[in-house]
Amino acid sequence: YLNNTTIFMGKYVGEQFFLQALVHLTATDGTKATRTFISPDLSLDLELSLDWQNPIGTFSFFTQPNELSFINILDTIGFSVTRRFVLR
Repeated sequence: YLNNTTIFMGKYVGEQFFLQALVHLTATDGTKATRTFISPDLSLDLELSLDWQNPIGTFSFFTQPNELSFINILDTIGFSVTRRFVLR
């Protein structure tokens, strides 16, 4: 029932910060060692990110943990900077 279900949530925190979460559920055959704390035949992919928009550019902090544990979330943190140039 939940195979290929994706849930996207986002919320502006103030005027400059955007917090978002993406949850993707995928059906498995149950033989692979995947993230299956929901059920043996359903895996979970999770992504959390915080975007900060400022005059320099957009700074993004994100994580895609393999397990829902505090240590694993800290172990998979990433950072990116995006700058937009407009030519006139």
